[in-house]
Amino acid sequence: MKQSISRRQFLKASGLAAAGACAAGLLSSCGGKSGGSSSGSASGADTSKYTVLYSSQPATLNYLTTATDLEMVVGANCVDTLVEYDNKGVMREGLATKWEWDADTLTWTFTLREENWVDNNGEVVAPVTAQDFVDALQYVLTPDYASSNVGLVTAYIAGANDYYNYHVYLTNAENGTVDDDGTTYVTDGSGNVTVTAADGTASTYAPVDFDSVGVTAVDDHTLAYTLTYDFPGFLSLLCYLPYEPAYGPLLSEMGDQYATSAETLYSCGAFYLSDYESLETWIMKKNPENYDADNVFIDTISRIYNAEAAVNGPEMIKRGEIDEATIGSDILDSWLADDTTKDMVSMDRPNTNYTYFYMFNFMPFAHEFSNWNVEGVDAEYEPENWAKAINNTNFRKAFLYGINNAVTLAVSAPLGYDSYKLNTITPRTSAPPPMAWTTPSAAAWPT
Repeated sequence: MKQSISRRQFLKASGLAAAGACAAGLLSSCGGKSGGSSSGSASGADTSKYTVLYSSQPATLNYLTTATDLEMVVGANCVDTLVEYDNKGVMREGLATKWEWDADTLTWTFTLREENWVDNNGEVVAPVTAQDFVDALQYVLTPDYASSNVGLVTAYIAGANDYYNYHVYLTNAENGTVDDDGTTYVTDGSGNVTVTAADGTASTYAPVDFDSVGVTAVDDHTLAYTLTYDFPGFLSLLCYLPYEPAYGPLLSEMGDQYATSAETLYSCGAFYLSDYESLETWIMKKNPENYDADNVFIDTISRIYNAEAAVNGPEMIKRGEIDEATIGSDILDSWLADDTTKDMVSMDRPNTNYTYFYMFNFMPFAHEFSNWNVEGVDAEYEPENWAKAINNTNFRKAFLYGINNAVTLAVSAPLGYDSYKLNTITPRTSAPPPMAWTTPSAAAWPT
């Protein structure tokens, strides 16, 4: 049976980019304290500096509107979230120090810590307040800004869907839009929008103010979200881009030009964006104002544009000009066989950009719903027995217990490289971190 699942039902964490088959290992020229000999680096084995190449230019740095891995870099490292996960996947405090759930009102309430926004010079601009989360969410729900993640808000926050849809209709009316199916939009002087289908059926929508959306700044350090229903995964959504804060006055001033340069983005995360030049470089520096600054061990992250990074990266590692590059499988054997390069190669960490989940089919019979249909499974799969099995708790648990997560997520080396081991130092950042690698005695890309 084929069945589609909308992104409103499942969080798409960090994108679903596939790892290329040509990537075979990770090169490092950083010295370190955890073992292995240093091969030198552009920073003189100074692990407080981290330099890498990038070959794809981001279309935007605006973390409130993007949904691609490359464009998440700034939001992930320069803007903290209400909650975050530690290196064992356990939720911990972020910009919020505590939170409470009221089942009767479907409301989550968060208490914020003292934190500051800084500009591209690291200078304090203003404190982070609950209103910054409210203003950021309104930005996401503004159709003119075309946020890629709006569905992760409209599906769960009370009133968000009505607000967003009304403003889509209003924009269409103001622009004289006519849909492909002939639907038209007209607004009157009071802001009412009439949507008329091709068959003449018309519906009128009254203005919807943002005050009706379920996000409220109770005071400077108290933020509340009211949900459409009791969604168990809501806290995990708060780690994702559309729920990150932004400095409200800057959003109002910049509009669609927000986060188009280092000067038009303020930071409250582990790093701040110091410099950004399209097709040249972007530089992030440690944010001394961040509440967790003592656990950030990199002072400067430099990303240098190089269209041929895959080819030039390994050679620049040899010259000590950068701190990390991906080595292709075509040269892996030769590097590991050469005494001058073998200690520069380390096994990559597991790719955590993927979200794996299994779903049981609880609807083996054909059924018609108001807005979608279920085809059911073929007779050869015995739908009656299927239904009995799938509704048995122990049957489902058997699958759960049969999945060994330690094996699924383990770092493993290709045949011939089993004797190599991985030694790393892990800097703390506010989201998927940049990797500073020591020069371990081994490496290979896991297969």
